[in-house]
Amino acid sequence: LRSGGVQPAALTPFLKDTDAEIRAQAAKVLGHARSAPAASALVPLVQDENPRVRYFATIALGRLGHRPAMPAVVAMLAADKEEDVYLRNAAVVALTGFGDRAALAELATHPARGVRLAAVVALRRLQDPGVARFLDDADPLVVIEAAGAIPVDTLDEALDRASVFAVTPPRSWRPVRTAGLISISGGWSALMGDYFADEGIETPPLPESVTKLLPSWVENVTFNNPFDITAQIYGFGEV
Repeated sequence: LRSGGVQPAALTPFLKDTDAEIRAQAAKVLGHARSAPAASALVPLVQDENPRVRYFATIALGRLGHRPAMPAVVAMLAADKEEDVYLRNAAVVALTGFGDRAALAELATHPARGVRLAAVVALRRLQDPGVARFLDDADPLVVIEAAGAIPVDTLDEALDRASVFAVTPPRSWRPVRTAGLISISGGWSALMGDYFADEGIETPPLPESVTKLLPSWVENVTFNNPFDITAQIYGFGEV
């Protein structure tokens, strides 16, 4: 294919082969070859019974930027119910490759959370402001992913984006067991440490493998968890 000795169309019949691996590899090669004429034949494979075939067909359609395949990719993603991380990644690649920003923003109302999350990631990769539509999502994880996808230029904008954490139920968006706490003062360290403890989140001491990488020029400051930024700033000022 790369040398021009074989035309991509010669591989299209293999998309209907009875061997799933042959179908998968044919889809993969056609995607790498950017074979636009094969796009319509690749679309049915997004719903193939074999996950590898679905994966490579979805990736290939994204490489081709074949927008008519978007409904099939969305349906595949919804049917997967967030079970297969590889198919989820393939769907994101395809949705990004299609580049249909308006259609991606419309997915903010899709009933499947996995579809909405994939749309958020695709819009983030496209650096599209339409991702802001997902900030009103009923699911905290979608809201947090959307907030993290919106670029900011000032500290005020960053604080505004971070405000989504104030309206999300504690720990409902990600199962946290341990955490590193960075604070602006000893008082805040104590307050946040107590809050973490109430939520069942441990703040174990920093391991030696981490502390040995921290600056050695700060005197009279203990590198621990919580980590007091203010103390580090004062220490830096004395050097």
